[in-house]
Amino acid sequence: MKNILYYTSSNFLDEALETIQTIKNDFIIYLIIEVTPHSKNATILNTADLNNFSLFESPVTFLGTEKFLQISKYFKNVKKVFFFINKSFNSFCLASIRNSYYLHRFIKKNRISILHFDTFTTRILWIIPFIYSKKIILSIHDPIPHTGEDNWKERIGDFFFYKIASNYLFFSNYSRQVFIDKYPEYLSKSSCIRLLPYNTYNQNIINTHDNKNYILFFGRLSYYKGIDILLDTIPKILEFYPDQKFYIIGSKVENYRLNEDTIKTYKKNIILIDHHIKMTDLINYIRNSKFIICPYRESTQSGVLMTTKALKKVVIASNVGSFSEYIKHGKDGFLTIPKSNNLASIVLKALHNNFYKKVESSLYKYKSDTDFMYNSMVLSKLYNSI
Repeated sequence: MKNILYYTSSNFLDEALETIQTIKNDFIIYLIIEVTPHSKNATILNTADLNNFSLFESPVTFLGTEKFLQISKYFKNVKKVFFFINKSFNSFCLASIRNSYYLHRFIKKNRISILHFDTFTTRILWIIPFIYSKKIILSIHDPIPHTGEDNWKERIGDFFFYKIASNYLFFSNYSRQVFIDKYPEYLSKSSCIRLLPYNTYNQNIINTHDNKNYILFFGRLSYYKGIDILLDTIPKILEFYPDQKFYIIGSKVENYRLNEDTIKTYKKNIILIDHHIKMTDLINYIRNSKFIICPYRESTQSGVLMTTKALKKVVIASNVGSFSEYIKHGKDGFLTIPKSNNLASIVLKALHNNFYKKVESSLYKYKSDTDFMYNSMVLSKLYNSI
């Protein structure tokens, strides 16, 4: 059996934990989870301080016994699991070079034959000279930057990692096509798997409130997420449902200015929580909402969607990016054009006679077995071919 290093970031840990379940029994998997000061509270993590941890930290030490036991089944049959603790706020520093060197030593010691990077960052850019001859798979979540979120550091990482990769993996046909349009020379080396519902969020989450009278938006407050489209839509909904409440939860992306005029005008209907909240609190907000709105202008694939699928909640999403690959309109969710009139029409349809509840019931019939087997087949074939 081949030794596989599966490297991911805490920003994508919810997705990565589901993905490795499909291959952990067929290969020897070493899981490394990068944590930085910027990602120490991402996805399932809630870490106050990194300074007391070692570079390679065990899950039970880093997560604590209670949290570890909640998700320990995900680590079963994984050869080794370590959280890779990067304490510096700066990617380009001596600490990053040193950490990359120790990661290289880990790879060499455990005789890793394939490196699967389920995201890659400039913090490990320095490892490239040590792994240049290795077989490398890249899982690419965003083949091009989202509008308003371009980052020169990410472009540098892309440039170097794309050059050394053996294969490129995507989570939607849309995302793959965007990448191939830009890099047609990599067509024969690219393939797709499916996102699976992020069931880690179903592990021992306790409801702290039960107030199912609001519609929810959560995620980064950014131009491409279409939060302004939602704000333009809300008054149209309130004409028919004057008591309807809307919760908007998320932190603003740097340099994005949210027009709060609508929020001030309808302050009894719109609740804005624009600061970090614990994931357990967010999960409770999702569970206790009527449904979720994703009025995005653009999208590759959506962690928001897979989180809500795991929690059996309906999503109303713009028909952009890969949403149509994961939502069957009117059956397990709704698709619409990212314009306020179109969004309002769909929301009103969902609210009429509580139609969203009928759609929600279909989510309880959904099984991910087919997608699970498909991912297992694609990844096994990929690992065995290189």
